[in-house]
Amino acid sequence: MVSDNEGQESQFFSNFDGPYDGDNEEDLDDAYEVYITIWCSFLFYDSILQLNEDGEYVGPRKRDEKGLHFDKHTDLKDPQFKLEQYFPDLDIIRKAVRNYSIINSREVVWEKNDNKRVRVRSQAGCDWLLYARVQTDGKKFRVNTYRGEHSCGLVFKNRRIKSGWLAKEFMEMFRANPKLDHAAFNAFLKDKYCAEISKFQFYRTKAKALKLVEGSIEDQFNLLHNYCLQLRLTNPGSSVHLQTSLNGVGIRVFERVYVFLAACKKGWIEGCRPVVGLDGCFIKAVYSGQLLSAVDANNSIFPVVYAVKGLKLALSHVLPDYEQRSCVRHVYANFKNKFPGLFMKQKLWAVVRATIVEEFNRHMAELKDANVLAFHWLSVNSISEWSRCAFRDGPKCDILLNNFCESFNSTIVGARHKCILTMLEQLGDYLMCRMATRREPTSH
Repeated sequence: MVSDNEGQESQFFSNFDGPYDGDNEEDLDDAYEVYITIWCSFLFYDSILQLNEDGEYVGPRKRDEKGLHFDKHTDLKDPQFKLEQYFPDLDIIRKAVRNYSIINSREVVWEKNDNKRVRVRSQAGCDWLLYARVQTDGKKFRVNTYRGEHSCGLVFKNRRIKSGWLAKEFMEMFRANPKLDHAAFNAFLKDKYCAEISKFQFYRTKAKALKLVEGSIEDQFNLLHNYCLQLRLTNPGSSVHLQTSLNGVGIRVFERVYVFLAACKKGWIEGCRPVVGLDGCFIKAVYSGQLLSAVDANNSIFPVVYAVKGLKLALSHVLPDYEQRSCVRHVYANFKNKFPGLFMKQKLWAVVRATIVEEFNRHMAELKDANVLAFHWLSVNSISEWSRCAFRDGPKCDILLNNFCESFNSTIVGARHKCILTMLEQLGDYLMCRMATRREPTSH
């Protein structure tokens, strides 16, 4: 008695134009594999072939394969393997095995891992096994063997947990908390994946995650021109200037950027005294530089303008007749290197604190008697830069120190570790939040 499958099989083979034509024996192995595959399909999976009324093959029969196709967009979050499951390509099945290993805290070993087959086992002595083979299209992989029961224990230092995977998986966590430390992150990993990583692996993870969040350094410099345009567009009345130059090979390189937001401009002109503290601080990113800020000391800190290089030159160009003062703390730092001691310190501060010319001359004479070299060293610079007796009375300000700028620099120390675009954006956010906070008490 001949079954329907046997009749269909005979009719199918008589119409099949296979790879073996009977003359080339080198094709015999390939033909044998194809014929065996088709024969097994008739015996066990008759429904996958569609034959017409004459028994001729017309294509694959449509069947309900719900749950057999691995969705790379949703299933990678928590991979679940099944027999006869199809994966879009080799990369997806590799990622699925990696994620399965991490999420379930199981160590896996790749016995076969090439473009034709994948064979993965768990630890020695464990029954868990996954075997998949590429399909005839040369891209999809099908799970031919799967044993899903584990007889091994959990692992706490999983070799499949790499810094690149952690950076992508927890990018939003580092975005929300860039100051996240190793101890807090390890505690989270132990709670979620029963795993832990070393300090060096954490530092690599954090660096890669922040790079994904902020973009690469080169990308930020390339976007700087567009950023300045957007600042002018969204903040009408702001002064934003970017200067670049061409190097020897014709590549445009960054020189300086200047930002004077309209809100800062209006607040300084309408509500502050004409006194501005200018100070620079070093940028601590990969590409070093100096961040210069101008801050008004109007009985508090009012940031006016910030720039990366070139602010002092801008002030001398726009306000050629402005009065320049030096921070006495910085003057004394240089003074004590050549003339140390408490006595010389007291003489210096007596000179700079003198409010009338007669008092100033008396203290300078005492300094000359004590040390002629110190007297000449201090006389090199104009006394209008460092002594109260020579200050102009227009600004109504007799400050000798630039502490309010130092305070501002310490406030923005976190931004100074960032790439240039992120740094400028954080400075803008800080000014916006500060103005909104300071405005609230006056609105009631």
